[in-house]
Amino acid sequence: MNRHSKKKYAIAITGSIGSGKSTVAKKIADLGYQVIDADKIGHNLLNRPDIKDKLIQHFGGVIITNCLVDRKKLGSIVFEDQDKLQLLNQIVHCQIIEKIKKKIHDFKNFKTFRSNELIFFEVPLLFEVGIASLFDITVNVSCPKEKRINRLVDRDSLDKESIELRIDKQLPDQFKEEMADITIQNDCSLDCLYSKMLIVLKFLKYLTRNKCLK
Repeated sequence: MNRHSKKKYAIAITGSIGSGKSTVAKKIADLGYQVIDADKIGHNLLNRPDIKDKLIQHFGGVIITNCLVDRKKLGSIVFEDQDKLQLLNQIVHCQIIEKIKKKIHDFKNFKTFRSNELIFFEVPLLFEVGIASLFDITVNVSCPKEKRINRLVDRDSLDKESIELRIDKQLPDQFKEEMADITIQNDCSLDCLYSKMLIVLKFLKYLTRNKCLK
């Protein structure tokens, strides 16, 4: 490796529903970095013929609207039944993981990305699915539960009972904070959150120059 070359890092951004992880990911993208949304990969996969057929087989034609998988209808089914949620994960997540692996491989082996040193993946269920090891560094965005609930009520027009049900399906914040390499506490204003994010970004850029990690 040329002594002037920089280490490349694949960074996972995660956090519980309503934590602000998407806000952090969008701000990083606005700064010119490549940010790949694992949920979007999954959404695109839902209507791939083989996966769509499996979903209809297991969850019924009720999940189809205008010949496409209706994510809201599918979500209302799986979030009320842990077994069905696990089944959905089995059908879709292995495909998402393969696509993430390929993107990381291409990033580290080819100069085809906007940022040559850092690439970010927004992965909501990073620890739930058990794929943290795919990434060089994991960043968790954490937010008090009550604040998350209030934000989701305003954002998604869901009732508190539905929101708490979805939160309970995910691992607790404390676990994610212990597992993540870095945690950003989203317990202040938006400007404060951005300031914390910029500090983390500065540290990550420092790592690329100094090759602190193997």
